[in-house]
Amino acid sequence: MRLRRSVYDPSRISQRGVAAVSTWEQAICIPPIPNTTELAPLEMVTLAQQRQFAWLIAIIFFAGSVLGFVDRAVLGIVLPQVRKDLSLSNTQYSLAINGFLIMYLIFYVLGGRTADMLGSRRTFSLLIMFWSLASMAHAFTRGIASLCLFRALLGIGEGGFYPTAMKGITGWFPTENRAKAIGLLICGVSLGMLLTPPVVAWVTLHHGWRMAFLVTGSAGFFLIPPWLWLHRCIKEAYGTRDPAPAHIRGPNSLSTEGMTLGQAFTKRKYWLFLLARAFPDAVTFYLFWLPGYFQDTRHYDLEKVGKLLWIPFSALVSEPWEERG
Repeated sequence: MRLRRSVYDPSRISQRGVAAVSTWEQAICIPPIPNTTELAPLEMVTLAQQRQFAWLIAIIFFAGSVLGFVDRAVLGIVLPQVRKDLSLSNTQYSLAINGFLIMYLIFYVLGGRTADMLGSRRTFSLLIMFWSLASMAHAFTRGIASLCLFRALLGIGEGGFYPTAMKGITGWFPTENRAKAIGLLICGVSLGMLLTPPVVAWVTLHHGWRMAFLVTGSAGFFLIPPWLWLHRCIKEAYGTRDPAPAHIRGPNSLSTEGMTLGQAFTKRKYWLFLLARAFPDAVTFYLFWLPGYFQDTRHYDLEKVGKLLWIPFSALVSEPWEERG
């Protein structure tokens, strides 16, 4: 005996019938069944979980700030050794430093634009791998040309880091906690000042200045696994790897609409911030020249520089933490 297909087979329901059923549901006010796969993931994440993710991201940015400053400061510590091996003059060394600063300036802006397009997650991964490779490449320097090239590449990689980190922090921290996270980020600069002289001096004394670049440059790759693991956990919680919950939650949420670079140049606030940023950055002069001055003019050996050079920079460590209070 041949069985007939059930009249409730959905494949046999006409479009007219579907419309009739929909009208009938609306008439008796049957609420639609919610689809849990379409619920906003943000509603499923508690504020405590958001704070945990936010501070883990801030800690990794802090570590990146420390390592980035170490990588840029290595050359100043080993300047006499590099200058002797490569037969460089102070003028040639200054060309290499200017190559770094010029590219750093340019990619401070372009790196921020890249973070706007790709998000802080991908941009941070690309930048830290790029500048770590550029720092390690210093170990293969053979003359002024290659030194200028590698310093310029380092400036490209490090230039976009702080705009990327700022974007990530503002996306995760509400306004009332944002200054604390930024203070932690900036404190990485001061900690990098303290770590570089003893670490680089010890490695150089035992293994040579080329190994100092390899050791400090390779340290950046250790941040990639925890960074990727953290964003894998974030995707499980939010449904996306690069959310910005601070822009959505709370009364102080920021607008997602940005402004163009040309519009930023027309703002008085931009130029005031730029001027304020220029004065503290003058410390980079001492970063690149002070270690060589102590060794060449004051006749300190590298071991003594490693033991004492952190002292002039130690006062800077407390500044970001005082701002946090």
